[in-house]
Amino acid sequence: MSGEFFFLLPDLDRLHPDLNGSEVNPVDNNPIRAEYTTMYGREELEEDLRFWLNTAEPFQVTEPVELTGFFPTLLETDMPIMRPQLPLVSRKLLETLQSVGDFTHRALATRIKDDVESSGGEPDYPVGRTTDQYVLIQVLEHLDILDLEHSRYSSHNERTGSVTGLEKAVLTIPAAGVPPLFRLRAARTHLLVSAAGRAALEAAGIRGVSFSDSPYY
Repeated sequence: MSGEFFFLLPDLDRLHPDLNGSEVNPVDNNPIRAEYTTMYGREELEEDLRFWLNTAEPFQVTEPVELTGFFPTLLETDMPIMRPQLPLVSRKLLETLQSVGDFTHRALATRIKDDVESSGGEPDYPVGRTTDQYVLIQVLEHLDILDLEHSRYSSHNERTGSVTGLEKAVLTIPAAGVPPLFRLRAARTHLLVSAAGRAALEAAGIRGVSFSDSPYY
């Protein structure tokens, strides 16, 4: 039902035009090897961190995860813009959603280093800063509630239950409602919040996020 859930997205309007679409970047892009349930059963895959964060599978990664970021804009948001987008959020955003209700998740500690290497003639600019106020979230609540008949998407894989090209999502909301933060089992790359989650984020003054009825802008 419309109004009971929203896609949680970073506010792209605030991205500095010189940042090439990303204000935070991972230091290590090496693939991670772990087991994953495919249509053929359990298999060992080697994929990047973004892939594993979009699953509910256990995997190992060294913490804190090292990143670099453009601090003049990074420190003004609770959901930094990345390309490709990783579920990187401030601890404040995560704690706000946790205050609404429980949701199963894993939070990976990060350390972000300012990628501005000189003051650029500004003597008061603090070069060499780091921050640990952001975490990468692996959301483990993947709900099988996408109404395939009334949603709009490009294709549906009957063996895996997943869809591609999701344009419009109609959900079958359970009687107990949805958790504050969740993913869809059929389209696991998207982060969603409940209406109560959105209200809490807005009341807390969470910055740099947008809420949409559709998975894309």
